Amino acid sequence: MTVHPLNVFFENMPRPAIKTDLPRPQQRIERTDQLIYCSSLLLQDSLPLSSAEQGPTLDKAELAWVAEMKNDPMERDRLLWLAARMVDKFVQDAMKDSTEIAEIVALGPILQKEPYRKLLSSFIKEFDDSQLLDVDLLQGLVQVVQSATPGYLLSDDLVKILSILRIRLQGTHQQSSEYPYHLTLAISRVLDVMADHKTQDLDRVLEHEPLSGVLSGLKGSTDPYLMYQACYAFQALQYVPNNETVLQAVLRHSRGVVDGVVKITALGQLDLGSVLEGLGNLQEALGGMMGVAGTVYGGVNMEPARRNLGMPPSEPLMLLQKLVS
Repeated sequence: MTVHPLNVFFENMPRPAIKTDLPRPQQRIERTDQLIYCSSLLLQDSLPLSSAEQGPTLDKAELAWVAEMKNDPMERDRLLWLAARMVDKFVQDAMKDSTEIAEIVALGPILQKEPYRKLLSSFIKEFDDSQLLDVDLLQGLVQVVQSATPGYLLSDDLVKILSILRIRLQGTHQQSSEYPYHLTLAISRVLDVMADHKTQDLDRVLEHEPLSGVLSGLKGSTDPYLMYQACYAFQALQYVPNNETVLQAVLRHSRGVVDGVVKITALGQLDLGSVLEGLGNLQEALGGMMGVAGTVYGGVNMEPARRNLGMPPSEPLMLLQKLVS
């Protein structure tokens, strides 16, 4: 009888890596995937022991190459410099096509903090400044956010990005579901990252309620794909607490109770319209207060669903060719 292990699904699985030929010292690098592969090996070697143990095991050739790089710090710095120069080139280019965007996004996980922050700022500014929705820029921005090394992203970055996406979604014509779908999908991914980073104190009036409202409207879409993303984003938003205290929430909902009681007292004057309106307001307000109480009792410690929704693989070459040509 064969006994199968109980641990079928492993946690913190390493990202798949595309392996290429490892260059010799001072050898010219002409392919982006080769640069990514080499940089990922250097990055893994620099991680603390506890983090490195979760990564993929290096074979003999990789271990020998890493050891060789340790003895040649100039070559190691050259590889890091080349990745940073690709970011500079991308930021300087006025016209960026989908191939260049896919190429630079693939570098995200292996960038050092300064070039990563520069790349993130470039994506945020260009997407915010664009008059028409650029889906390639949108997908690139989201993937750069998702691929951030721990400590590179700030909560303010995520709040700013979410605000830009919300404003763009609110201003998008709803007759076609294509653009609302792309924006709602992007919002879902950003909210996942915000939940992972435990981002809190999202402004209730300026951000939380407006986004909740537009997502609630999209949940009734006839497009099943848009409807699913809107439902997912709406649920993910609940894991990003706003800046309203429990007392403020209770007081806000209690105003509805007071208004309802005042309307019900109109029964003495036989104002049937006011009575019915008061009963409705009272029921709605009490329901809201029960929701607040349930949130306080249950807490907000549940983990959001996790998904890996990276951009499809591509063959990025253009930026690197500009640098080495």
